[in-house]
Amino acid sequence: MAPNKRPVICGFAASLGERREIVANAADGLSEAAYSVLRATGLQYYRVVDDLEPHVLNVITASLARADITPEAVDCVIIATKRDYPGAEAMNRDIQEVLVNAGITGATIFGLDRIACANAVLAMCLGNMLVSQGTFRNCLVLSYNKMRPEESRLMKPTVGYLSEGAAACVVTSATRRGYHIGTPAIQSDLMLDDQSAQNDLLATFRAIGKNVRGLGERFYQSHNMTPGDYRIMIMNNLSFSTMRLFSGQMDIPWSIVYKDLVSETSHISGCDVIANLEHIDAHQPDLIDGPALIFSNSAIDWVVTELTRC
Repeated sequence: MAPNKRPVICGFAASLGERREIVANAADGLSEAAYSVLRATGLQYYRVVDDLEPHVLNVITASLARADITPEAVDCVIIATKRDYPGAEAMNRDIQEVLVNAGITGATIFGLDRIACANAVLAMCLGNMLVSQGTFRNCLVLSYNKMRPEESRLMKPTVGYLSEGAAACVVTSATRRGYHIGTPAIQSDLMLDDQSAQNDLLATFRAIGKNVRGLGERFYQSHNMTPGDYRIMIMNNLSFSTMRLFSGQMDIPWSIVYKDLVSETSHISGCDVIANLEHIDAHQPDLIDGPALIFSNSAIDWVVTELTRC
């Protein structure tokens, strides 16, 4: 198969659960006063799904339709979710059956779960590489998340609030309107974990800031770009305080950070960037009239890349 040096990413689709207001929940261990602080960080609502399978099937169907790719033409699927999410266990077990029900029967399936909330962005970059090399022609990137009812949704202290849903997009060698994605830069800090954050929160945030700033400097240098070259920054839908931390360390003005879905959806692990891109394409396509900086993260990993419209 002849390699295609410029694959296109398109067909962004998201299926979100029922919208519910963030209110006091015993599982989170917060007082009502603390919830007022949480809501002041931009987090107003979260999403809940009863049955994840219809949402996954919906985003697969919608993504392929928007990309004008038939299910039979999909030769690669990257499942960009975390295998040990307790609420998603059934979906992980049944995913091959769901793909068959969607008409995808001859694809090679990969699982990408190393960096949790940043999996989908990394999967888009991986799909781009595989299609560029000519290994595959049409790669479906699929992400989803569901929690158990008894789980706390709070990402402490006020980093974000967890939601449920699914998202998908297509990386294709076909000629389509969409985006080209750049080479990613990745940074990990294995010394950071939940326990270190509980022991010394200030030191943890300093370490995160240092990691993200170093990542940004390395990315800008390798791409021969400056922060001022970007018109918009798209990232995970976390609390405004957390998003400000990341954008500030990347030297990106808060005014160009995309935050329209933060209050409406909160954080759907692995799905946020795709959901944001779907919303932009449908409602505000002119927002990406130049290079877009894409930033995604887990607790100890950070990924940055860029999109340009084609």
